[in-house]
Amino acid sequence: MIRPKIFSAQMSPKKKTQSKIQQRKQVITVRTTAFSVPQENIINLKKSTESGKNSQASTQGQNNKTRHFFRRRREKAEAFDASKNGNEPQQTSRNIFFRPLPEQSTAKKLFLKSHFAVTPKPTAKPNLYQQSQQRQPGTQQPRLQPPPQERLQTPQPQQRPKRKPIHWPKLKLPSKKVFMRQLAIFIVGAVVLVTPIYASSLYTKATVEKEALIAHTKAGIEQLQTGIDLLMVGEKEEARDAFIQANQTFTKAEKELKGATIGLTFIIKKLPGPGKQVAAADNIIQAGREAAQAGEQIAKSIQAIEALGTIFQNKDQEVQLTEALVVAKRALDPAIEHIKNAISYVKKIDGSVIPEENKPMFDLVQSKLPLAETTLNQVNGLFNGLLTVLGHDQKQRYLLVFGNNDELRASLGFIGGFALIDIDEGRVDAVEVPGGGIYDASSWLDQKLQAPAPLRLVNAHWFMQDANWWPDWPASAQKLMWFYEHSQGPTVDGVIGITPDIIERLLMITGPIDMTKDYGEIIDSTNFRRIAQESSEVDLKGTETPKQLLADLTPILLDRVFQLKKEDILPTLMALNEAITEREMLIYFRDAKLEQQMRDFGWAGEIAATDKDYLAIIKTNIAGGKTDGVIDDSVSHDVNIAGDGSINDTVTYTRVHNGDPKNILQGIKNTSFIRFYVPEGSTLVRAEGFSDIPDAKFSTPDADAVVDEDFVKNEGTIVTDEITGTRIQNSFGKTVFGNWLEVAPGEGKTVTIEYRLPFRLDVSNKTQAQTFSVLYQKQAGARAMTMNTKVRYPKGVAITKAFPEESNETANGATLTTNLKADVFFGVLTQAAP
Repeated sequence: MIRPKIFSAQMSPKKKTQSKIQQRKQVITVRTTAFSVPQENIINLKKSTESGKNSQASTQGQNNKTRHFFRRRREKAEAFDASKNGNEPQQTSRNIFFRPLPEQSTAKKLFLKSHFAVTPKPTAKPNLYQQSQQRQPGTQQPRLQPPPQERLQTPQPQQRPKRKPIHWPKLKLPSKKVFMRQLAIFIVGAVVLVTPIYASSLYTKATVEKEALIAHTKAGIEQLQTGIDLLMVGEKEEARDAFIQANQTFTKAEKELKGATIGLTFIIKKLPGPGKQVAAADNIIQAGREAAQAGEQIAKSIQAIEALGTIFQNKDQEVQLTEALVVAKRALDPAIEHIKNAISYVKKIDGSVIPEENKPMFDLVQSKLPLAETTLNQVNGLFNGLLTVLGHDQKQRYLLVFGNNDELRASLGFIGGFALIDIDEGRVDAVEVPGGGIYDASSWLDQKLQAPAPLRLVNAHWFMQDANWWPDWPASAQKLMWFYEHSQGPTVDGVIGITPDIIERLLMITGPIDMTKDYGEIIDSTNFRRIAQESSEVDLKGTETPKQLLADLTPILLDRVFQLKKEDILPTLMALNEAITEREMLIYFRDAKLEQQMRDFGWAGEIAATDKDYLAIIKTNIAGGKTDGVIDDSVSHDVNIAGDGSINDTVTYTRVHNGDPKNILQGIKNTSFIRFYVPEGSTLVRAEGFSDIPDAKFSTPDADAVVDEDFVKNEGTIVTDEITGTRIQNSFGKTVFGNWLEVAPGEGKTVTIEYRLPFRLDVSNKTQAQTFSVLYQKQAGARAMTMNTKVRYPKGVAITKAFPEESNETANGATLTTNLKADVFFGVLTQAAP
């Protein structure tokens, strides 16, 4: 008999495979006799025995049965052949089961033996327990030789009596659909009956662990507050550690909550009663975790911003300004997402389960988190805009224009000076500021254009200093580039417009600049405007370099900005963001994609498109001196909605001149052309209180002067109302009413204009709420003015909601009083009484 080799655990897989193949060859070549047990079965039995030591009770029993089965069959065959042929055993047997099989695979042999072998049942059972004769050497005599007589005397087995058939009752099983319905009913019933009982035990456990849960939650909130306090005092590292600890503490609180509810927080929150408390606790914990992670990211962003200090101080450093801004932005992006998630969790909290002593803090969090999200979005937009402006992707060349908003124009103010600036990866490569200011460029203009009619009060022809005629900054910026290129100036990538307010903000951060050598003054945020105006209008007026102060000051100021201390960088960025929001700074790009980014950031300074009510009051100072800085403006906007849904708007505009008559710059009459931009298609009803300027004061253009194509495209057809003298036109998707207003020092004047809107409201609709809204756009460069709005509805219409929160609801409408420092949106939601 060939025994299988036992493979060692150290034997390699390749050697194991070769050993198995050698075994298989040895097994196949063994001669198979009629009464021998196939060797492969023996091998399989041994393998099973050796590999199944862990389950010997079942495997060993099965092997024993197999060996006994083959032994019994062999013994039967030997006894049968011996009784027939004497003691001479035959090499073959009539029983096909015991014939030698041809060389076949082990699997096939087993299959044939188990399915096709037929063994004849002996007529008499041999006495296998009788002592067998000894096998003679060299013979094939079988071990067992039962006597023939004993075999013949074996009694025949008796036949069993037939049993009566059992008739089982026929069972009718339900259909699959019925069965599934019954099963579903059972499951739902079980859940309904068992869940309250199980939840009751969970509530008990939650009550037991309530103190630990509250302790962790309070600790997390305190750590959050500590992190915020540390951020406010500039301790970024410590604040970041505090936020990390807060996150870990809230994680512990979450584990306590899950432990108290055995991980079924989601299910329990849906149940009434204490389920509200569990849901509130879970939402507070999750909101705390999100806020902590947001604080950690904000600390990282501030650290990246402060790292800019070393970049500004070391210009030879490899790290660029824009790269540092990218790092700060990458840290800020996830902070915004975490704040959004925290707000969503806070909104889910049921205020009724908050203890009375904690409700003030809860209300404060509810109101402050959205403001935090708004602030982060603004800062993020500032980063995006700065990366674009500072040439992060490609070098930028800008035309920087200085608009004096003490002499207001439609965009910013009168352009008295400009600079050409090259910026690459956050660094100023070159600055060119002509001492002659804007007049240096105008003297090289190669075309003669007719000036817009109101501008002919000072000049019949159109020049670069008056190019910002439109309140839509993209239109004015494009015209500025056109004038500059037609005045032998190079092509630029964009136009940046600033007012003196920007320089005053920067001087507050950089500190004073000593210019006593050339101008006898130390210039700071309090005297810059006065010194600049006196220098150009008095000291250097009539010279070739009236804007020399700007030419000398600008490079020094830019150098100061690029060498700020690290603690001054964040205030500088916030000051720029505030200036852009209040439209003291405007940016335009020639590239369409970059310009679209400016629109997305809200930096484009364009006339906004809206299908609701709209109002923008644009003042253009023409021959009014530097007087707009001493004039106070206020507006009342009354909206009357009639019973048929028609809407009449009445705008009352008041100007008060506070200038000193003895002051050479501010003590003169302010003469301004006032334009009211309202929804396109509005109809003028009346206009009262405007000034009448004689036609003789206006200049006439030369015969060879041409009308500008851009002017025709943007202004359209202009008609004049014969009764009021009001100019009416459609421009930038709005209807424009324009007229003159003159105010002397110490005087105040009020004008009124009434018009009907081109749309109606369905105030009789009792099934669907109606919305009325108005967008107020601030003029770029103009100072804030008081805006009072009143919306009146007909009887039977109720105000259900007014926004913003500062608005007040009245018996038949709503009111809003605001300071128009930036664009303002006012809306009212109404519902007709049933």
